[in-house]
Amino acid sequence: MRREEYLIHSELEDVHWWFCGRREIIFSLLKKAYGNLQHATLLEIGCGTGGNLRFFAPFCARVTGTDTSPLAIELARKKTKAELILGDFRDLLAHRSHEFDVILLLDVLEHIEDDASFLNDLVRLMAPGARLVVTVPTHAFLWSDHDVALGHQRRYAPKALSDLFANTSLHVYFTSPFNTLLFPPIALMRTMQRLFPGAEKPISSDLNQPPFLLNQLLRGILGMEKYWMRVFRLPFGVSHVIIAQKPAS
Repeated sequence: MRREEYLIHSELEDVHWWFCGRREIIFSLLKKAYGNLQHATLLEIGCGTGGNLRFFAPFCARVTGTDTSPLAIELARKKTKAELILGDFRDLLAHRSHEFDVILLLDVLEHIEDDASFLNDLVRLMAPGARLVVTVPTHAFLWSDHDVALGHQRRYAPKALSDLFANTSLHVYFTSPFNTLLFPPIALMRTMQRLFPGAEKPISSDLNQPPFLLNQLLRGILGMEKYWMRVFRLPFGVSHVIIAQKPAS
């Protein structure tokens, strides 16, 4: 990911509707799975600039983050006291996999060229019984400069994502699209950008801070989905979440 995008992420991830709404959904689903996270040890792979670690730290026994970007780790250290490790998760989990009950992989897989090998390496190193939470962007027709700026390799079709997890030993016990209510305007915006590109401009992500009231409205719309997802799977969305568990034996 480009340097300027890390700086934008660091500035926005505590207040922007997308980051806040996604965290609320993940937290709600984890509470449903665990009941109480106070004894859980959590590892975020690709922790970025630390916003998720700062959010989850008060609810967990311990949180740890790892990232391959020196800039991301530098920015994360300014906002969280969580253990932060610069480098490949395989180096960490080779010796400490038994320490982590929950592993977050939030919008990371789409950055990896060989996502199947990456995921299988992670599953192999996970402790028996550990849970994995994964989010990814969906639908190739939504591809835009936003994906290019963030260094994405792909967006996931539902079947491709299902096949990816079917080729692991994980038991998938929850899977659902999300960001459903905002899917129509986002799909329309991306389609219009593709059909009518306008004047040439530098490639950048869609991340910018909306006015306060609009940001609160969008956060509320996305946040509503956490209640629905505790009951049923949503039909479609801009993103997808999977929660899976490594068999205990």
